[in-house]
Amino acid sequence: MGSSRFMISISGNGRSWLGWLLVLLASGAIADPELDYGLETNPLAGVEITGNTLPSDDLKRALRLSDRDWLRPLASPEYRPDLIETQLRQLRSYYRRQGYHEATATLDSVVTRSEYGDVLYISVDEGSRTLIDEVRFLGTGPIDEGDLRRVLELTEGSPSPADLNGFGEDIYRMRRLYWDEARLRAEIRPALSFTPTKNDRRRLATVTYVIEPGPTYTVSRIDITGTPATREELIVREVRLDPGDPFAWDAVELTRQQLLATALFRDVSLRAVDWDTTAHTAALEVRVTDRKPAYYELGIGLGSRERVRALAAWGHNNLWGSGRRLQLRLRGYWNVEEIIADSRNFDEGDLNYRADVFYSNPHLFGREYPLDVNLFGKRETRG
Repeated sequence: MGSSRFMISISGNGRSWLGWLLVLLASGAIADPELDYGLETNPLAGVEITGNTLPSDDLKRALRLSDRDWLRPLASPEYRPDLIETQLRQLRSYYRRQGYHEATATLDSVVTRSEYGDVLYISVDEGSRTLIDEVRFLGTGPIDEGDLRRVLELTEGSPSPADLNGFGEDIYRMRRLYWDEARLRAEIRPALSFTPTKNDRRRLATVTYVIEPGPTYTVSRIDITGTPATREELIVREVRLDPGDPFAWDAVELTRQQLLATALFRDVSLRAVDWDTTAHTAALEVRVTDRKPAYYELGIGLGSRERVRALAAWGHNNLWGSGRRLQLRLRGYWNVEEIIADSRNFDEGDLNYRADVFYSNPHLFGREYPLDVNLFGKRETRG
């Protein structure tokens, strides 16, 4: 039996680089364990939690750990020992969101089961739970208190956040109601107080929202900025506000949706600028980023009936910045369809084609009436 050898030699400028290559490979082999430091994972057989009244499955999801599931024998749960303390902090944060502000969680021990992996034993001390007993509103202004309550997530009976940061989402939902009433400077300040009860494991919280609705703002002017290739009057046409109108934010959001629906812009942002706190006016800035209007398509394919087919198309979605669309499309194919169960050779086929011209005007004569036209010509043969 013969033998063969394979050798690589790299050289340049009269100097051999083979020695350098061997040094780099050796240093990489040494550095690999350093790169893996702290990233090792251990097989996880299960998680045992004691001292809890909340469901253990919910706590395990908060820990992002799962037990070995016999219904999924191929699944192999794992955990990273270096992340256990981070996961315990996540568990304590979960408890705080459930109203247990002084909850603690500790990893007591890790027991190894050689055939399945490690079992983590975690103990929790939940402490007292704080629930919201009352939600108050001071100075609601034009918004009915019932409308404010309908948008709240944290109401009577809900777990109370540990601090005022936990009310951020509810404050934003209420502020949107005032924005829709053109109260763009509305201020909502929460206050939180706690009351002990006869039960050491329970506290009550009172939430008070102090609201200053502020004045109604109107639109002073509309500014179009960005890089619009579309004519400005076509953009203004989609704006659902006019100078002098109340600066209602629901109309601002509708404007954004209308502009995006034209498919002419990649991004649309709207904001209030140039505030006049004396006259209570603000300008609406509409910033748009155009899509590339022109495009082309090319394609080729093979098939049993259409042996060879090709497609070519060109289009423009914003002719002369007017929002009008034009597309030219040509599709040709060599038809070798069999005739009454008799197959045909390739050179016996027929050249078929279809040519289309699509034209669209979304605002005919400057009105809200669209016009779509499709002119086509084709040649089609059948077996």
